[in-house]
Amino acid sequence: MLKVLSQERSLFLSHTIIPIMAFLLTLLYGFGLIALLFIIKLPFLQIFFLGLAIPFAVLYLLLPLHYSATIFIIFMMLNHYYISVRIFPIAGMEIHPREIMMFMFLGNFFMNLILERICWRWSILLYFIVLYILFFVYIATIGFLSGYHWQRVVAETRFPFFFTSALIFPHAWKSLASLKKTINIIFILTVLIAIATYFLFIYVFLTGNVMRFQNYLGEFVPAQIGPFRLQEVRFNGHMFFEIFFIIFLSQFFYHKKYKEKIKDLFWLLFFIPPLFILMMKTALVSVFFGCVLVVIIYLPSRLRPLAFVLFTLCAALSFFSLVLLFHLDILSWTNSSLGISLQARLVEITGALESFMKSPILGTGMGSQFEGIGLASNFWQDLYALATYQTLHNLWVYWLFKGGIIGFCIIAIALTGILLTSGYLVIVRFSGQNKGFWIGYWCALVSQVVVMSLAFPRLSYPIGQVYLAFSVSLFIILQHEISPFDTEQKCP
Repeated sequence: MLKVLSQERSLFLSHTIIPIMAFLLTLLYGFGLIALLFIIKLPFLQIFFLGLAIPFAVLYLLLPLHYSATIFIIFMMLNHYYISVRIFPIAGMEIHPREIMMFMFLGNFFMNLILERICWRWSILLYFIVLYILFFVYIATIGFLSGYHWQRVVAETRFPFFFTSALIFPHAWKSLASLKKTINIIFILTVLIAIATYFLFIYVFLTGNVMRFQNYLGEFVPAQIGPFRLQEVRFNGHMFFEIFFIIFLSQFFYHKKYKEKIKDLFWLLFFIPPLFILMMKTALVSVFFGCVLVVIIYLPSRLRPLAFVLFTLCAALSFFSLVLLFHLDILSWTNSSLGISLQARLVEITGALESFMKSPILGTGMGSQFEGIGLASNFWQDLYALATYQTLHNLWVYWLFKGGIIGFCIIAIALTGILLTSGYLVIVRFSGQNKGFWIGYWCALVSQVVVMSLAFPRLSYPIGQVYLAFSVSLFIILQHEISPFDTEQKCP
């Protein structure tokens, strides 16, 4: 039966049938555009862009999965966290280009599924991916059952939806060598973004034309550093400055040849100024955390366990110290000496914990909100007003607030499983020539999940969800390269 179906599918997709179908569809598409222009009388500019967009979309759907996955990642990397160039109102909802791209990526996956061009892989990491997705299903269910307005619940599910790409990425690339090409493209784009950061910062410094705006390209606001009025430059994709800095530090320690060490040192020095031009304290702390992890891993084997224990104790001591200071109201939004940014985050944390106490076991679910004092600064005076909070900058508190103890345990197990399993693969199992890269990438991932999420919700945004999904996929493919017998793989 299966053989007959396969033969029928092959006949349907034969070299004779495909050109005829393509011709008929093109003819139909052309008549459709003519009808829209002369009968429905849509503006010519809309017809023009529609005429370009749909053929490109069709070509994208027909691409091999690793090509479409690379384009999708690059597209997400160059997008703002939440601002879009254009929003399309469809059926009473606002559709962003990134969501259209996500659906196109899903469409490409199903097209490759039909054409049997998918390299299937199975790994224990896939179970943690599903567990991570189940957390959002859980808090969405709690939100609907709690009776919150459906639009509020749906609005909160839009960003986690991008993590479903984690179910596709592991099957996109046939080998680690193919995957490396995608990583190289991401690196080249990161270098170009860093160069643009250099040029814009120097231009503003020399001309004094300080910018103050936030749009689909990034965030550009002034900052007063001592006597200098400098420019914060945060182009989209700047998060990879942190990642590649940690990677090159790891490679610097790993490589033995001086030529390779000099190259790694060059890139380390190259990324330092852009990291400071971002003027993100959280980013610098995240990089510092990742670099400390790198240093510990490259310590002599007899010192490494002790260093890990001391590092863990220091991290735990810092955490409990912050909790104590928060409990004693020293870390409080009413303490103006902390600065407006930290005060605003403490308002969020305080309100979220109060809401959490109303339903500590199940959580409040998606769509839940609370009111608090909204604090902001426009650089010459502080602004205060009553605000409604639905999401937080601190993701760990957000997960606790929305999911309660049950939900928090689900996502904590998922993330811990991802980090521990991938860490074991990279540090213990892998012994290839690119070990320095993988150690650096793992340390960067840990710093993004653990540290960055304490003060900035990067992982909750679409690019953060895609970055996490892509990262898990890297380790799944690496796991198969290390031990093909530990994972199942079926490639056409």
